[in-house]
Amino acid sequence: MSWLVLLLILYVIWDVNYFIRCVFTVFAGRLFQRKRKVTESTSIYGLCTSQDVDIFIRHMNNARYLRELDFARFHFYALTGLYERIRQRRGGAVQGASSVRYRRTIPIFHPYKIQTKLVWWDDKAIYLEQQFVTLSDGFVRAVALSKQCITNCNVEELLKTYPEAAKRPEMPADLKLWLDAIELSSQKLRKDKSENPSLWWDKGCAHSLQSWFTGQLNVVGAIGLGIAFVQLFGLITSMLLFCTVKHKRASDTYKSYSPSIDPQTRTSSWED
Repeated sequence: MSWLVLLLILYVIWDVNYFIRCVFTVFAGRLFQRKRKVTESTSIYGLCTSQDVDIFIRHMNNARYLRELDFARFHFYALTGLYERIRQRRGGAVQGASSVRYRRTIPIFHPYKIQTKLVWWDDKAIYLEQQFVTLSDGFVRAVALSKQCITNCNVEELLKTYPEAAKRPEMPADLKLWLDAIELSSQKLRKDKSENPSLWWDKGCAHSLQSWFTGQLNVVGAIGLGIAFVQLFGLITSMLLFCTVKHKRASDTYKSYSPSIDPQTRTSSWED
């Protein structure tokens, strides 16, 4: 019973399925699949289940595509050994940008695969192209481009440790246009900030107020979270005690009584 309660708590607090899938994808790839060159494509397989569909219960919802792309990237890092080399240099990898083009829906209960391939890199990031392909017809249902920013590490020097990546390929045309769009967006945001200066904000008044409110909210939130955990712990303890402790009745404390009816008087009496 206690294990079931603990499992229920974990499922409420954490996305347990996400972590299980991550671990399974990485270890299954390392144990049962051959190593890949960093310039080769990798593939993982999936099935559109009832947990993946949209409100109409017909096909995969948009958010699930991005979730599945995470697993495919972890699989790519594991099979190519790229993430290990990044960690050896005390670096890390974070998602800098992504773009998904949906060509056709993935219907419920349809199997598919995700193909991941390194298409280009610069000194700060690697760029991956990922495709959703349904197994029934081989049609590319969606295609995604992602920018993986590598921190505390020079990507060009890192990839030179792979013989097959000694020479960087030419940048694909669609990737170039996508990066140009990202740069235009960045310039627009910087321009909007410079054209709309706020003296009140620049002097730090708003920043101070924001910091103060944030601090107060953090304190209140921490206290509330602590109280909630104490209440949850008390509830779980009560449930465990109720389920495990056996209540025994002493024979000298409780007595059983049975009613009897006198056939002469037709009145009921109680006999010990």
